Amino acid sequence: MLFSPLALVAQERFGFFSYSKVLESMSQYVSATEKYDSLKCRCNAEIERNEQELTRLYVSFLDGQRDFPEPILRKRQLELQQMVDNSVAFRAQLKEWLVEARDSLYQPCYELIDVALVKVCTEHSLLYAIDTDTKAYRYISPLNSVDITEMLISELRAVENNIGYAGSAESSVHQ
Repeated sequence: MLFSPLALVAQERFGFFSYSKVLESMSQYVSATEKYDSLKCRCNAEIERNEQELTRLYVSFLDGQRDFPEPILRKRQLELQQMVDNSVAFRAQLKEWLVEARDSLYQPCYELIDVALVKVCTEHSLLYAIDTDTKAYRYISPLNSVDITEMLISELRAVENNIGYAGSAESSVHQ
């Protein structure tokens, strides 16, 4: 009787997987990454265009500053400073928008992984699953654990095939 709780603990198993490997195996993730990279390129091009315009105006200011009367010089300095401030704010706003866009593009992938993870863990009677990408687990006992990375990839491929990888995790739950 004393050994029965220990026997139960020995039977408990958990899963482990590489989140990044699972994520990168998804065609939806590849598509989201391409969209994000395209947005990022466009934003970088706009930032570059903005910098070039600012540089052009600054050079023009430097070239003419000797000839400007004092009131015009101060006005141009203020305008230039305002443009620099606006440029800095614009960059910060674009960076924030890119983070939001990235999160929005990848969210359906994360949701699909969560759905697949629940299904795989339930099917294999696993108590929990850990993401080994964090490197927090230096040793994982092969006696009480199951590498579910390939199982998750298989499950996600099946889900993507069923929904044409254009739907969300919610639609895959109902199927």
